Amino acid sequence: MFLYLNNHQTDDTYSRIIIYLLNNRDKIALTNITDLANNCYVSISTISRFSKFFGYGSFQLMKESLKKDPSLDFTFRLNKDNYYNLDHAPEHFLSDFGNQIIASKHSRYNQHGRYQCCRYFNSRHCSL
Repeated sequence: MFLYLNNHQTDDTYSRIIIYLLNNRDKIALTNITDLANNCYVSISTISRFSKFFGYGSFQLMKESLKKDPSLDFTFRLNKDNYYNLDHAPEHFLSDFGNQIIASKHSRYNQHGRYQCCRYFNSRHCSL
């Protein structure tokens, strides 16, 4: 989803859904398809297509997967503390940030050991 978000306009329908999910990740477990559709101002069918577009068989499967995905907590964006650490302790900052990126990448491997982006590009081989 991050790849999609980085390559499409923020007013794109799927981008808006992704942004909503990221901003409300603590509520994903309690959200049903109707509530998500209403909150994103789209139809239930759009949410179903969205789920399938990203390789999930259903909204419920997507929701279960997103609840378990620790990469949703890491967005590769810097905050004030990051900038402070970058200025005052660059080695620590780079080490910490690098570890977060690596952890994020590892969390996106599916159970078959392939990177999830393969689903988006219909590719059998995918590298980091």
